[in-house]
Amino acid sequence: MKDYEIILNEAIKGMGFVPNSLHRMSVKPNILGAFSMLYANIKGFSSSKTTTLDKHQIIY
Repeated sequence: MKDYEIILNEAIKGMGFVPNSLHRMSVKPNILGAFSMLYANIKGFSSSKTTTLDKHQIIY
């Protein structure tokens, strides 16, 4: 299994599909890995002032 397939499989589990942006980034696995770490940090960010809606607006 290639490194980026783990990320794509997680996208399928979370959203039910793989966005085109992730397909395009999988051509350059370093970019896909960096983006995935950024996504994980934003999604995992916890603050009493940060709502789920805020996180979705930052991510998407």
